[in-house]
Amino acid sequence: MDTLFRKSDRLLANTSTDIIREKMDEIHWNSRLVSIMGAKGVGKSTLIKQYLKQHYALGDRTMLYCSADTVDFSMRTLVGLAEEFVMRGGELLVVDEIHKYHPGTTDWSREIKEIYELFPELRMIVSGSSLLSLKEGDADLSRRAVKYTMPGLSFREALRFYHGMTFPQWSLEEILAHPYDLWQTVSSKCKPVAMFKEYLEKGYYPFLLEGEGEYYTKIEQVVNYIIDTELPQICKVDVANVRKLQALVAMICSEVPLS
Repeated sequence: MDTLFRKSDRLLANTSTDIIREKMDEIHWNSRLVSIMGAKGVGKSTLIKQYLKQHYALGDRTMLYCSADTVDFSMRTLVGLAEEFVMRGGELLVVDEIHKYHPGTTDWSREIKEIYELFPELRMIVSGSSLLSLKEGDADLSRRAVKYTMPGLSFREALRFYHGMTFPQWSLEEILAHPYDLWQTVSSKCKPVAMFKEYLEKGYYPFLLEGEGEYYTKIEQVVNYIIDTELPQICKVDVANVRKLQALVAMICSEVPLS
């Protein structure tokens, strides 16, 4: 347990809070069980660590952040971890990448249900692949978890992330009522048509901030990971069809979109 605490502190200490997704304000973090699902690379782990860094001091042992894809979970169970954590005074347990806990099984859902029932004083936050269903296996978590789906960056968020341009959210009614005023507000700061083209090419995933030269390589890695790993493990796709799916994706990507 002490090793997990030290890893948690180190990960949070290295997490930047300079730019935070708007999803942060939409999530009811104080719910007993929060699940955040989304495609690989959209920033789920970063968002969770940013929340923890904002609300807990380093060394606070009432909170523990851990990832299910580490070797720590090859030697312990979720229920065992939760029990030990609660005995030490723990209040918030965060398990990232929950779909990597015993891949190919639904053990994670049954154990989280058991934790939910055994330790009513414990809050949990879990994150995982958007392919993951909260109704997997025997344990139905859909009635217990407050579920959020995290998309990639919107065009407005991409402008803030990559160009430092901040625009408020406008409803359709506001846009229809004040089209000229809002157009002036936007056009005074940027050329939206040109920047939207840039957004379509390389603006959806926040890891563009890590280096433009690596962006397309990382997108390819995300696609390959979903096809090679997530589809067989989570959706039970026959591995014999993986090459066919890769060929299909390659064909779709090479085709000119229909107008």
